[in-house]
Amino acid sequence: MNKIVFSKIVKDNKPKKYYFKEYLLAFLGGGLIGLISQGLIDLYVYLGINEDIAIVLTSLTLVSVTALLTVLSLYKYLGQLFGAGLFVPISGFSNSMCSSSIEGKTEGYIAGVGSRIFSLAGSVISYGVFFSVFVVIIRYLLSFFGVSL
Repeated sequence: MNKIVFSKIVKDNKPKKYYFKEYLLAFLGGGLIGLISQGLIDLYVYLGINEDIAIVLTSLTLVSVTALLTVLSLYKYLGQLFGAGLFVPISGFSNSMCSSSIEGKTEGYIAGVGSRIFSLAGSVISYGVFFSVFVVIIRYLLSFFGVSL
């Protein structure tokens, strides 16, 4: 079989990508998280909690629900359906930490869970801290030269 025939067979049997559908589902998934988040903030404020505390409680609620869905193996199905719409917000961070720790559970709590919990999220934390310090230094230098932000 020559390369041209092989390429045609591969092209004909390659799964089709429906980009518009994937983009729409990611948008809806992210929008759904935003809608749920705003609903939780409004609920907490309605219950008499300060708005700043309500925002923190909403983040904690989203992380906890995502962790629970990950442990119950339901989040992977939602992630396959909504794609980046669920993995980009804080729920994706929670999912990456929980799924990594679940994989290491067989090796024990210290060597397995403790060492693997940050295997996916560790680079995000490291670079986030690094660039935060970098931005603070730049802002300080700009303010030193009279530029106000």
